[in-house]
Amino acid sequence: MVSANSEISINDVSGEVLGVVFYDADCRICQTLLRYCAAPFRRRGFTFLPIQTALASGQYDREPAEFFREMQLLTNDSHWLGGVDAYAEMFRHVAWLRPLRYFLLNRVTRPIAARLYSWIANNRTCLDGRCKIPCQRNRRSKTTAFFEWP
Repeated sequence: MVSANSEISINDVSGEVLGVVFYDADCRICQTLLRYCAAPFRRRGFTFLPIQTALASGQYDREPAEFFREMQLLTNDSHWLGGVDAYAEMFRHVAWLRPLRYFLLNRVTRPIAARLYSWIANNRTCLDGRCKIPCQRNRRSKTTAFFEWP
């Protein structure tokens, strides 16, 4: 169970900590999303913690590469969720985001959403180049050979 210490926000209604969301504090995209989108989740019992702080504390059993691959959620029952699954769990607690949750979990759209999220997470770039994940823009596309002459 996630303990309620000074860094964890408590849900005002039930007094329950629903989870800890780990994000990359060096990434401008992550910072912007946190600034504009975190309030409804904080009100419902989620707290946001930089990955760098979590790694420095050493109290979480995750590899650094796994932390930086995608956004991670540690639920109050000690389950780790990442990427689309983490967003779906968070959306479950916000009534006006539940339709988006159903979209993310639909068996037809989930693979598309997961692949899109994975691509965004793997290719995110910071304006000042501070992100820990290298940009993959210069990688050869799978279709490059089709368009190139031998």
